[in-house]
This record gives sequence, structure tokens and C-alpha cells, in this order.
Amino acid sequence: MKFSRLILVLSVILFVIVNTRGYYEICIGIFNLPLFVFLLLLFVVLSILCFFQITFIVGERFSIKERIFNTSIAGLCLLTCLYWPLGFIDYSPVPGESLLIASWEGAANCTTTFELKSENRFIEWGYCFFGAKEFHGDFIIENDTLFFQNVQTCWDEPYFEFAILEKEPNSGREMLVRYLDHNDTKGAKLEVAKNEWEKGMK
Repeated sequence: MKFSRLILVLSVILFVIVNTRGYYEICIGIFNLPLFVFLLLLFVVLSILCFFQITFIVGERFSIKERIFNTSIAGLCLLTCLYWPLGFIDYSPVPGESLLIASWEGAANCTTTFELKSENRFIEWGYCFFGAKEFHGDFIIENDTLFFQNVQTCWDEPYFEFAILEKEPNSGREMLVRYLDHNDTKGAKLEVAKNEWEKGMK
């Protein structure tokens, strides 16, 4: 019986870790990968143990109520993690309608996604093999230029000062080019997937 309690406790812990990822995922950086591997292994082991508990329940002809309760709650936690592997709670620090969405996929499947939100807010996040990064803050629009303000992040690195929209001469693709400062002549490009820039002017 103690074994079924242990399965219940570990399943609840797994459920809590998965569904509170929004509080820690961005800030733990390179530890995201080993944490993911650990949680995956824990899920597989608990699923196997939960299956054996079900066979015990059937063999006992459903006579031990505590085992049934522990296994039912543990199974529910595991099924929830299976259906919502990233958690079912939206922890986005910048809710609201997306006015502009731009993204880029680099080497090793590293991706960056940028969104302008309503109420003059923005968010950018990136995922790579070393973990995740997120920046969010405010923006103002002056003429054709976005200026970023009050940028917040867990990472000790500067964010871009401003950005402009440009079209590539050959492909005609619309790009959002972010610049660290006015001395930055190269910029960092993201391809625009949605643009309702005009709403941000209101």
C-alpha cells in the first residue's frame, strides 16, 4: 500500500512541475534540457508502475479502496501531463491580441518569435538546445520605427533599442529588423507572418 502512495505523491509532483513551468522555464536556461529528460523518464516509469497497480486492483477485485483512490488520482495526473505536455495554464506575461508576429529559425532548430501586443506591449522568446529566453516590455511607435522600453528578462544581456520594417529586395519578404542602437548597422532580422501595425498607432 505504501508503494501506491509513493506513486501518487510522485505523480502529483510531476503534475505540479509540468503545470508551473511558466514560473521557471525561462530563467533556468541550460537546465531545461536535463529537466525535460528527467520528467520524461519519470512519466514513463510512473505510467508503467500505474499500470501494474491497475492489475493489482483487478486481482484484488476492487476490494482495497485506498489503492483504487491513489491509482485513480495518479492516473489522472499522468493523463493530464500526456494531453497537455506543456501544461494547461497560460503564463504569458503579455496577454492580448497580437498586432504583429515575426519569427526566424536559425541553426540547430533554434527559433525566435516576436509579437507586438495590444496596449503597446511586446514579447519575444527564443528556444534552442541550451534552453529558452524571453524578453517583454513596452513599445512606442514614432513614424515607421518601433522603440522598446521597460524591457524585462531573466537574462543579463541587453535587448534591442528599436526596430523597423523592411522588404527584402530579391524575395520581397517583409522583415522586422531589430537594432541594438544607432551604431548597429547590421541588425537582426525576423520574417513577418502577420502585420496589423496600424492598430498600434491608435
